[in-house]
Amino acid sequence: MESLLPCVGVLALVAPFVALAVALGLRARVRNLEADVRALRQRLHGADAAPAHGQPGGAAVAPAPLAPQAPAAAAAPVTPPRAAPQGPIAPAAAPAPLRPPFDPDARPARARGPRGAGTFSEASLVRLFVWVGGIALVLGAGFLMRHAYEQGLLRPEVRLVLGSLAGLASIGGGEFLRRRSDRVAQALVAAGVAVLFTVLFVATQVERVLAPATGFALLALVTAGAVALSLRFGVFVALLGLCGGFLTPALVRMGEPRPGLLFAYLLCLQVGLQVVGQRRGWTLLAILNAAGCLLWAATWVIAVGERGALPGDRLPLAGFLVASLISFAVTRLPHPLLWFVAAAVFTILGALLRAAGFSDLEWGTLGLLVLAAVALARLRRGLEVLAGLAAVAVVGLLIAWHVHRTGAPHATDQRFALVSLCLGSLLAAAPMAAQIGAVRPAGFVAVSVAGALAVLGLAWWSLGDPPRVGPPWWVAGLGVAAAYSAAGSVLVARRATLAQGEVRATAVVVAVTAGASFALATAAPRALVPAGSAVEIVALAAGARVLRLDPLRVLAAALVGVVAAWLGVDPAGWREAIGATPLANALWTALGVPALACGLGAAILLRTRDDGCVAVLEVTAALATTLLALAQVHHAIHGGLRLAGPLRFTELGILCAVAACCAAAALWLGCARGRPRLVATAQGVLALCAVVALPGLLLLCNPVFAPVAVGSRPVFNLLLVGYGLPCVAFVQAAVAARGLSGALGRVTAIGSGVVALVLLFALVNLEVRQGFHGSILHGGAWTTAESYSYSAAWAGLGLVLLLPGVLLRSGAAVLRWASLAVLLLAIGKAFLVDASALTGLYRVFSFLGLGAALLGLGLVYQRFVFRGATADAAE
Repeated sequence: MESLLPCVGVLALVAPFVALAVALGLRARVRNLEADVRALRQRLHGADAAPAHGQPGGAAVAPAPLAPQAPAAAAAPVTPPRAAPQGPIAPAAAPAPLRPPFDPDARPARARGPRGAGTFSEASLVRLFVWVGGIALVLGAGFLMRHAYEQGLLRPEVRLVLGSLAGLASIGGGEFLRRRSDRVAQALVAAGVAVLFTVLFVATQVERVLAPATGFALLALVTAGAVALSLRFGVFVALLGLCGGFLTPALVRMGEPRPGLLFAYLLCLQVGLQVVGQRRGWTLLAILNAAGCLLWAATWVIAVGERGALPGDRLPLAGFLVASLISFAVTRLPHPLLWFVAAAVFTILGALLRAAGFSDLEWGTLGLLVLAAVALARLRRGLEVLAGLAAVAVVGLLIAWHVHRTGAPHATDQRFALVSLCLGSLLAAAPMAAQIGAVRPAGFVAVSVAGALAVLGLAWWSLGDPPRVGPPWWVAGLGVAAAYSAAGSVLVARRATLAQGEVRATAVVVAVTAGASFALATAAPRALVPAGSAVEIVALAAGARVLRLDPLRVLAAALVGVVAAWLGVDPAGWREAIGATPLANALWTALGVPALACGLGAAILLRTRDDGCVAVLEVTAALATTLLALAQVHHAIHGGLRLAGPLRFTELGILCAVAACCAAAALWLGCARGRPRLVATAQGVLALCAVVALPGLLLLCNPVFAPVAVGSRPVFNLLLVGYGLPCVAFVQAAVAARGLSGALGRVTAIGSGVVALVLLFALVNLEVRQGFHGSILHGGAWTTAESYSYSAAWAGLGLVLLLPGVLLRSGAAVLRWASLAVLLLAIGKAFLVDASALTGLYRVFSFLGLGAALLGLGLVYQRFVFRGATADAAE
């Protein structure tokens, strides 16, 4: 009798839920019948009331308020008027006699839905009961198997068979009840699948009845059955199959790892789940399916890194990654999720590359992934992003390999060159072939050009210049230019008739010019690469004008940033190759060629249209020319570019003078050619010079505050260089700014003049001090003679400024006002400081002379200066 206990237990567990399912089905049928009865009752009521409104002579029926007088008419049956039959019919028209008695359960009939449908609360309650019952059924089966195992009631084979029969019976019960109650059927099927998973796991891992391979196969079969049953019983069964399917390899251990069997199983599971999810539109199932596959792949990569990368471990994973990307794309995974999956696949392959020491197997897998991504992007519209992701992955993994190789011997240079050549060629050819007949071909052409050029630049950066292996780089550059010339000639010629022809033609022209520029740049030393890149600006500008491709204008202007970035990223590379010869050095190539290229590009583009691209090139040409002049001056002073070290007043003055002269030339050219952006650039350079020169020359680098030698010769010494040259340069800028109109032009002219006057005033004072203190102006006592000399020098300076201010008259108001300020300063010093030390007749004659001088100056200013200022204001 004890051998029958498991069977009785199984029946005891199954019977209540079967009875519950039957009861729920009967309850649903009763509700449907009640709804049908109510609907028929309402229809009958409507059919009885309809004739009263449909009889002829509706005018007699219409007055409803006369209905209460009907009993009086019925009390005189002796003289029934035949011509007026409305009296006896009027009471019948009232709905009161036909109204059924009050029914507390009577409610308005609702629209009939699917069987078993009720209110939201009823549906939720039923769902709760059903799923709690299903969970209880699974737990009961598990506890029963545990009790049978602990008590040894049956042999393991018998327990396996009985448990499997219980699971199959639950699935069969669900199929039987599917038409009666979907929820109960779904719960029974899910419970049966869970029971089968539990039984097979116990039989494989606990009782060891089944061999691991057999248990694995049976669990896979149960998973496949669950996925198939989910098409009939809903998403919960599919999710249960997904969980069991992905947990099966972890639960069933078959000794040594078998990656081939594992990833074949995972691929089959993935495809099955994805087909089911795509057919039913279950996005959650697709997300969990992708997550499970990627998690298994990442876990295997970690395991490979821990125990060593063997080819037998890596090959199945590589194939699984390629097949997964293809299967997810073919089964129409939603686009954002597919992009995430593709990025994760490339990331996992990168981790496998790193764990395997960047072996050829993984590089080959990467090539297959690139081909698969490009093919999928071509075959399925909207997946063009996959081609871009493939290009980014190739470049990123090559950069990772380059970083991994840094500091190591160059034994892998040949492999790196070969892999870069293969992947670069693949990136160039596959998207270029995919663009033929594509709906949106411009993206493929852009990926081809960008990927090929990026791989070429990375190889050049990694293998050195000249390359440590292979032919010279200019050969590779010419090869790229020639290949894209042959492939893009048709695109350029037929761009007006092809889809997105302008963008495609622009991309191939960029590839051709970039390849030629690369060849030109690498044929010279590495320091001259900016010059080669700048030549492409002229080529792009010429292509934009000749071929009438407007995108080339934007690219020509954007290339300015590339050249500037190169000069900033690798300053040591081009500084060391310049040489030590003043003027005759490589600065003309490193900075002069970019300046000239920007100027020529602006002139070429200006012949078709004046826009922002022309402005960028003009401004860059002006700034590059200024930078070239400053670099040449710095190079001549130091014998090379030495950015570190103290800055003396002579060098600062010369640099400010050179920058101000360049700004003055730009002002003149901008006014003459009507180029407002060039004028604005010159004004910015002048403002920067003023901001640097005034505090630098007056405070920071002033020889009065530092023991710096200025020269022992009076007047003709270094002070004329450090202060006189920038003064003259700002005077030139002020004269050039007189051609500007508007308030900003007047501010530029007046500001430049004021800076020049301040520097001139500082120069006069420093020359006076040099006459008393010699070459070193720092320290020393202030004598009375030196004090009088300052006053005399200020007065002389005021008179010198006054003379051209009076003679020039027009536009010389700054000089006249400056002379007035300097003379007032000299007079105030003489009156307050110098005359305070005099006594007797010296004091009398000094004040008399001071008064006469003031009267004479007043007469001069009244007759010449202020009248001229009035005329200037009138003009």
